[in-house]
Amino acid sequence: MVPLHRMDTDRRRALCISALVVVVATVAVQLIRALRFPLGTDFVGVFDVGGGILRSGRTDLYDPAAQFAMARQLLGAVPVAGFHSEYVDHPLLAWIFQPASRLPYETGLALFLVISLGVLVLSAVLALPLLGDDRRSLIGASLLGLAIFSLPASLVLATAQIDSFFLLGLVLSIRLMLARRPLLAGLLLGVPMLKPQLVWLVVPLLIIARQWRAILGAGLAALAVVGTAFLLL
Repeated sequence: MVPLHRMDTDRRRALCISALVVVVATVAVQLIRALRFPLGTDFVGVFDVGGGILRSGRTDLYDPAAQFAMARQLLGAVPVAGFHSEYVDHPLLAWIFQPASRLPYETGLALFLVISLGVLVLSAVLALPLLGDDRRSLIGASLLGLAIFSLPASLVLATAQIDSFFLLGLVLSIRLMLARRPLLAGLLLGVPMLKPQLVWLVVPLLIIARQWRAILGAGLAALAVVGTAFLLL
């Protein structure tokens, strides 16, 4: 196998075009899958059910019976098999997406998928400078695109999850760290902290690196995440 740095320009260009085709095809397949099986996505529980319960003024956000009743109210008769009505996320997400429960379900899902795809593209663009000298290289850009839109990562589109926003928060946090603004970088970690299993290794790494201001920012963000949960419930 020929190393990348030894390939001629035409072969590199062909490789990059192939990577672009893979990215576009993967994204298209995942979007079609989500729109073809709309009740099999997390959009039901995370947005319509969560947002619907809070919008109605109720506080039993995590009651399975209340969640299923709200799903029936918003969607009508719903199938049992493959139906994701459970809401297990931070209440702030339900509060943010309350307007989604005012839209027809398919319309809200399509709108969310468009926004989520846009956030993934924005994350890729903002991550380009992190490649250093390779940021203007077709190979570097192609590898970045393959990483962000790989099959496991692009499943956030197929299942209509909110992880694309968490990725954007992490990318912005890294860029702020490199710009020597550690406090703001730590505060931005509050975005992925809404799904804490995504960032549980970050704080130990900050401790090892002795980034005390970033740790302070992350601590303040954690307090805000916990505090909003108590305020909304």
